[in-house]
This record gives sequence, C-alpha cells and structure tokens, in this order.
Amino acid sequence: MSPATPTMQPERVSRNIVIGAGLLLAVGIAVVSMTIGPSLGSTGQSMVGFLIREAAYVVVGLVGFSFFFGVTQRQLSLLWPVISAGSLAALVAVPFIGTEANGSKRWISLWALTLQPSEIYKFAVCVGLPFALARYVPRYSKVMVWMVSLVGLPFILKQPDLGTSIVVGLISFAIMWTVGLETHLLQRALLLAVVGGLLSLIVQPYQRSRLFNLYFSSYCDPQGACYQVNQARIGMGSGGLVGTGPARARSLWGFLPNAHTDFIISVIGEMFGFIGVSIIVGLFCYLIYFCGQSALQAIDPTSRLIALGGTVWLGAEALINIAQAVGIFPVTGIPLPFVSYGGTAMVMNMSLVGLLANIAANQGVRRSGGVAFRSVAKNLLRRA
Repeated sequence: MSPATPTMQPERVSRNIVIGAGLLLAVGIAVVSMTIGPSLGSTGQSMVGFLIREAAYVVVGLVGFSFFFGVTQRQLSLLWPVISAGSLAALVAVPFIGTEANGSKRWISLWALTLQPSEIYKFAVCVGLPFALARYVPRYSKVMVWMVSLVGLPFILKQPDLGTSIVVGLISFAIMWTVGLETHLLQRALLLAVVGGLLSLIVQPYQRSRLFNLYFSSYCDPQGACYQVNQARIGMGSGGLVGTGPARARSLWGFLPNAHTDFIISVIGEMFGFIGVSIIVGLFCYLIYFCGQSALQAIDPTSRLIALGGTVWLGAEALINIAQAVGIFPVTGIPLPFVSYGGTAMVMNMSLVGLLANIAANQGVRRSGGVAFRSVAKNLLRRA
C-alpha cells in the first residue's frame, strides 16, 4: 500500500498563504489611509506622521515574515522560551508602566511607537504550547497549561482585554485538545477560563453592560452603550450592494468611533457595499483554508500544532471582529487581521504568516539551512 500523498503541492499551499495575507494587507493599508484622514484632521495630527508609523510597522512586519519564513526548527525551539518569557514579563509590567487609552491599559510606549504585549503573548502561546505538548512531556505540559491559565490570562483580563483572552483560550484549547492532553488538565484549564471570564464581567462594568445590552435588554441607549454598534450597523446597511464610495461615507467623518481599528469592516461595507464585504470575507476564507491545509499536510507534530493554532488565531479574530461590527457579538476590541490599523498586531500577524508559509512549504518548520528571502520572494512571484 503506497503512503498517503498530500492533496496539494507544499509550495502551492505556501504561495497561497502569502498571496491571501498580502491581498488583505494591501486592502487594509488602502482603506485605513482613506479612513484616518478626516479623524486626524479633526485632532490636528499629521497625516505624514501617521503614514510613517504605518510604513514602519509594515517594514518590521516584513522583517518578521522573512525571519520566520526561513527559521529552522532548532532555532525556533531555542527562541520560543525567550518569546514566552518576554511576553509574560511585558504583560506583568503593563499595569505598572503601561499607557492607558479608551479606558484600557494595554500598551507600553517605546519612543514614537507603542507595543501591545498581549499580541506577542498570542504568538508565544501559538508557538510555545505545541513545543511543550507535541512530545507530551508531563512536566512541560503542566507548566504551559498553568502559564496560559494562571499567569497570562489574568494579566490580559486586568488590562482589561476580554477579546484577547477569548482568542488565547481558543488557541490553547484547540492545541491541547488535538494533542490529547489528559482530561483533568483540560477540565482545569477550561474551568479557570470560565471563572476568569465571569470575574471579568463582574469586575468590569462596561463589559457587563455591553453583554446585557446586546443580548438581554429590549432597549439600549442609542447615544450611550449601543452607539458604536448602531453606527456600525448604519454604515454597513447604508452601503447597499455596491457602496456609497469614499466621498460619501459618513463613518469617515467622526460618526463611527474607532473606524480604522475595531470597525474597519463597517467602513468597507459603507464605502464598497455588500460586494466589498464579500470580497474581504472571501479573502479570509481563502487564507484560512490554506493555513488549515498547512496543518493537515505537516508531517512534524510540533509544526502541525503550530499551524493549527495559527489557523484558529486568524479565523477567530476575523469572526469575532465581523460579528461585533454587525451586532451579534459584544464589542471586544479585537482588530481585523491585516486590515485594521494596529502596530504590534500587524507585525505579529505577518510573522505568523511567515511561519505558516514555512510550515506549508516544508510540511513542517524548516529543519536545516536557511533560505535567502530574496530568492524565496522571486520564486513565489514567479509561480503566482
């Protein structure tokens, strides 16, 4: 009986992951550039400064993409403890030295740039948890479960950032479930996640208000707790089939808060209509499908779990962001990957795509011998 062969050529899967992410990134840069102009004008900030920051994040993201595209399994095994320890240290530091914005303290200011440790923590969990669990070493598996449940999530909830906690929980549970972790460890982790979520709703009144106003109240103040969601729905609905175009979009002129971050999909719906939103959803389905293929075709168990975690990460964030914009999920502050404006999130998403493309091209993280990024890029473009 002949051995099973992959359903797709590895290079094709890798190429399509890069193409899907690249198209979403290009759309995001274009839409954010159109969206941010009016709001910057009202605050007196410089459009040039914004574009420089955006370009800087894209450049750093490309560096992260190229590094993780060429990283070897040995290098990654040495790197993940450093990433995990650094992200945990930054999470612990946020309540003390973090910068507050919109009622949340989630960022650490570094000169002209800002760092969001919770985004790095997602990457740390996505990479570190598979390394600890793939070979099923009980001591390391317990350490990672307690790190995720007892150390990381409480500090994310304290920021407060329930949305990131949900995404980290989904990544962790998918990996632990797939690897076949003992039931009692899964039950403890799930119980801690549920208890943490309930405590966050009790401690944070605004989260409780968003939940009850969305699901359990027949009336919600359109100028208060439901203002953002109502404006997002209005923008999405007013776009119709083909959209109003950028010149006539109300959401660009201050009617929709955080239009370039949390509610970018509503801006796309208003400017480009149902067709524009369908293209974005189609691109995410395209990207997530090939990310899933990288997990299915990976031979190495560690790489398979990393690809699974990355697929869940991108899929969960896209689903939550779109769901909150149309009012079927509470507003959590989760950005739309590659499309929403965001520095650390963009860098980590691009780094993740580089790692997933690496896994897809080699049916696992490259075992030895780095490849020059220039030759890789030429090969991808030639075959596109």
